[in-house]
Order: sequence, then structure tokens, then C-alpha cells
Amino acid sequence: MAVKVFVLSALLTLACHGTLVAATGLGIAFRLNDTVVTDFDLENMMKFIAIIEGRTIADYTGRSRDQLRERAIGAKAEQLIKQQEAARHNISVSDQELASAMSAIPGTGRLKETLRANNVPQKVYEDMIRSDLLWMKLIRQQYMERVYPSAQDIANHMRQNPMDDMGTAVNRIVSSRLEQAAFTRLRDLQRRVVIEK
Repeated sequence: MAVKVFVLSALLTLACHGTLVAATGLGIAFRLNDTVVTDFDLENMMKFIAIIEGRTIADYTGRSRDQLRERAIGAKAEQLIKQQEAARHNISVSDQELASAMSAIPGTGRLKETLRANNVPQKVYEDMIRSDLLWMKLIRQQYMERVYPSAQDIANHMRQNPMDDMGTAVNRIVSSRLEQAAFTRLRDLQRRVVIEK
């Protein structure tokens, strides 16, 4: 009895560290920090990217398939970095926020049908949208006060864009600065992370 408990405990410990993933035949595509991405997850990301490009995964062979795999690794890593950084700052996205955001994206219904037809779990799409929502919340929370334009910034913008009113000028300046902050922050995090393949 004690041996069974020990074996079960060891299996649970291995599963928690992702070692069991390889033993089950799923295979580990890569690790990012403490997160394991399986070959199955990566294959679904590759299919998703192919679908977005209007193709199927079968259209990619040889070098183009290797390139698709690298792009999928990059996309999945970016998604995980955003999720992990948001979690580190206790930022979350509710299912309602996710559903609302997805319903606002044109073509979501068609995309869901295409994913289903290609045996790609809808969760792949949902996770992409959720990570972007988490990231936007994080960037707004941490940078909004720093990116708000001065009166001089607004005046300069309105001189260059005479058709914009003051509200539009503020929105455009803030949006541009938030995009730059998001890009810079993500690139900084990507430089510091190690992807183990």
C-alpha cells in the first residue's frame, strides 16, 4: 500500500513539472519559464496561423513548415509572456470580457467554423484574444498616467492634424504612446525569457 501511494505521489510530482507530458506521447515542444507547451499545443497554433493566412497546415512543407513552426513558437511564447506578466500583477480577464471582445471582432463566427472544420480547438483563438486583453489591461494600468499628453503635445498634434478636435487629439496621442509602451515592454520581456526547446 505504501509503495502505491509513493508511486502515485511521484507521478503527480512529475505531472506538475511537465515530465509526464513527454511520457504520455504528447511530447514537449518547448518550455517557457515553468510552462510546458506540448507538441499538440504547438501543432494547433500552427494550424491557427495557417487558417489566418487562408491556408491549411498541409500547404506548408519542408522549409516553409519549419518557418511556420518557428512562427508558432514565437506566437505561443508571446502569448505566454503576456499571460504570465499579467498574472504577476494580478490582472485577469473575465469570461464575459472575453466573450464581449470576441463578439466585437469582425469574422469571429466564420473563424470559429473554420477552426472547428480543421479540428483546431476554439480555446486556441480564445487564448490569443485573452492574452491580448490581459496585456492591454496591464499596459493601461502601468502606463496611462505617463502617456497622457501635455497641452503642448495636444497643440502640436492639432497643428499637424487640423481636422482633429481636442478629444480626438488626446485619444490618438494616448493610443500611439500606449502602443509604443506595449511594444517596448514586450520586447524587453522577450529578451529576458529563455525558451527551452
